[in-house]
Amino acid sequence: MNRYNYIIILLVVCMPFFSLAQEKEKPGARKKAPMTYEAFFKKEMKKVEGTFPVYQDVKKCYLEIPAASIGKDLLVSGVITKGEYKGNVSSVTSVLVFNVGQNNQLEVKQQICSDRASGDMAGAVEAAALKPVLFSYPIVAYGKDKQGYIIDITSDVNATGKLFAFSNQNQINAPAADRSFLDSVQVINNGVKFMSLHAQSAFIPGMLGRPGIDKHSVAWIEWSVQQLPERTIAERHVDSRIGYDVISYNDYDENPNGVKKQTIIKRWNLQIKPEDVEKYKRGELVEPVNPIRVYFDGTFSATLRESASRGVEEWNRCFEQAGFKNVLQVQVGEPEVGIAYHQIVYSYILGASRQTVICDTRTGEILSASVCLSNQEWNDNSDAYTMQLGGYEPKVFTDSLPTLYAEYYRYRTSNTLGQVLGLFSNLTGSMAFTTKQLRDAAWVRENGISSSVTDGCIFNFVAQPGDGMSLRDLTSKASVYDRWAIEWGYRQFPGMDAAAEKAALRAIAERAKGNPALYYAPMKSFGYRVNPNDLGQDKLQAALLGLENLKRISSQIEKIADQQDREDNWVRYAELVSAFRSQYIDYVKVALDYIENNWYEPVIAGYNEERVNYLPKAQKKEMDQFISKYIFGEAPAWLENPDVEHVHGATVSLGMNQLYMYTAKNLLEFTRLMRLMEAQEKVGDKAYTLEDLFALIDRGVFLNYSTSKPVGISRARLQHNIVKEFLTACLKLNVTGRMDQLCFYLQDRAEMMTKKFDELARTHADAKTRQYYKGLAVTMKVKWNIVENAAKTAIKK
Repeated sequence: MNRYNYIIILLVVCMPFFSLAQEKEKPGARKKAPMTYEAFFKKEMKKVEGTFPVYQDVKKCYLEIPAASIGKDLLVSGVITKGEYKGNVSSVTSVLVFNVGQNNQLEVKQQICSDRASGDMAGAVEAAALKPVLFSYPIVAYGKDKQGYIIDITSDVNATGKLFAFSNQNQINAPAADRSFLDSVQVINNGVKFMSLHAQSAFIPGMLGRPGIDKHSVAWIEWSVQQLPERTIAERHVDSRIGYDVISYNDYDENPNGVKKQTIIKRWNLQIKPEDVEKYKRGELVEPVNPIRVYFDGTFSATLRESASRGVEEWNRCFEQAGFKNVLQVQVGEPEVGIAYHQIVYSYILGASRQTVICDTRTGEILSASVCLSNQEWNDNSDAYTMQLGGYEPKVFTDSLPTLYAEYYRYRTSNTLGQVLGLFSNLTGSMAFTTKQLRDAAWVRENGISSSVTDGCIFNFVAQPGDGMSLRDLTSKASVYDRWAIEWGYRQFPGMDAAAEKAALRAIAERAKGNPALYYAPMKSFGYRVNPNDLGQDKLQAALLGLENLKRISSQIEKIADQQDREDNWVRYAELVSAFRSQYIDYVKVALDYIENNWYEPVIAGYNEERVNYLPKAQKKEMDQFISKYIFGEAPAWLENPDVEHVHGATVSLGMNQLYMYTAKNLLEFTRLMRLMEAQEKVGDKAYTLEDLFALIDRGVFLNYSTSKPVGISRARLQHNIVKEFLTACLKLNVTGRMDQLCFYLQDRAEMMTKKFDELARTHADAKTRQYYKGLAVTMKVKWNIVENAAKTAIKK
């Protein structure tokens, strides 16, 4: 038989198999028909009744989606309840909907709505709004009397399926079959919960010559499916004066000639009970239809739970300004499920703190939240906290430390809760009050130290001995801005039409005009107001008071280390000195915020016409003097701790270099230089300008290029850092390859500095300083050549 005939026979024999394969793979091929309930359900099966019945046999697990739940909102979630990654929430957690698809498939889609229309464009929007199918399941069988659809979820609860995937956590998303299993199924309110153990191993390659290791992970995972109640929530459009998280959609009705982007805030759904509407209108406080349940799970000790509960109560006071009482209700015991409608669960974990807010992406309604507080931030920063308060209350280092710890977690609970309620962090809150108010015990007891607990400043380091404040009152709490923001976001207007409600909301928002306590700026904005570590309207005065408190404990650090009774007390002493010096740096560097002393406000007709505002010139002079003394000048004598140098050589001079590095990067960051040039061109001397900045550098860093003042080690480090960052900015700006005012200005500066260094290398009265400036001039020339060569290369490209 020749080769040709052999091939023909082989093709004829194989053709039926090719046909079968093609038929199997053909898109849209009809799937096997679902079984009847009677054929599916066997005596050996275990059935868990509930909203979503579950069926189990020896090897399989099935979930029934009732016909009544088809097309309805389901909250599907996955949460790690035990293990190294406790508190992590699955990325699949969302509002999902099941629909019956073609070929006996149950399709799962996410509820989203980015385009809306009810008028002329409704048909076009509906035609375009085809939601993608996230995944689908073959319908294995019908429920009893065909009132449900049964799907196989064995791989979901045992391994890495679709509905219960954990794709955002690689360490547990590929469990080993022989060590992972479904442990239990439990009926919950309007749903069902599964508890699974996931265990897996992965090889982690070695690095830098180190051998690789096997990484073993194990986690208990809670999966749940819950049917959400029928609900409506009135949208509230964003106002840039109040910081709320938002969602956006395209509105095809508002503008008949186009499309308008609408932005609405995220918030919980608080409704007034029908029988309480008249009370609410009269100004009486009422409970909402669905209060928000708050749980502190078993990881919280009794002490922490008490502190955290006080943090929750702060926000109930905020809701009172919106007309509601008992909105947040702390529950006793464990929640039946980690993610549930109108529920917040707090856990205490060992890793980094995190939080998850589950939101309906169509309406902005917040459905549920999970918050994990950690001991990590406390461990990393507790020495800094005690340094801030030790000059006022020395017992924070020893006897009062438990009180400080409790107040810190009261603050952390309140801080995170504000964000869980929909608010963005407001870092301008700590600049709301005057120094006088921050030292007034009655004021601080009522208002705290910041207008918003979502600000990053935690403790009142301004308070001085004799001010009469308790340690509890020195910690930030929900305050004026928080109450105002909650009123604007959650106040209801029963009986009002849309126009009247809009006017009422505008009136609430307009209270911010001229009120520093109600000022808001987004976290990503820049300007001297946005700093998580500042305090008080006059930050320089506050910093000086903080320095006074530091000075009081400067001679007590060794004694404090001994009182803490640790075997490694010399190591502890060095740690405390490091925290002490770092706190000095944190206080003085807030002055750098004034370099870029403009701030931005939303331009709203009838409210504000000026986008940019600037500080008065008098404050520029005060800032220059502060920086020259506390950053560019000699470190104060009380900052010295000689014993530390004897132990491991950590001199004050070496520590100050950290401040010099930070200062140089901050002052000469290229985007800052661009903004200062812009301010100089637009408003001239009204703002802090580029000319002002380099005048400060000439005077404070280079001593006006004096030929008589010698340059010591600290001064040399400061100058080297300034030169380095100046040239780095020039390189990033491509100053010799561009033609704009800033680049011309910097080229002139570079030429002037080089000439000055050359002159000082020849004419300075001190021989060592002459030699130093000779080296600095060489450094300047060599690195400037790099800047020029980089520009030439960029031009050629």
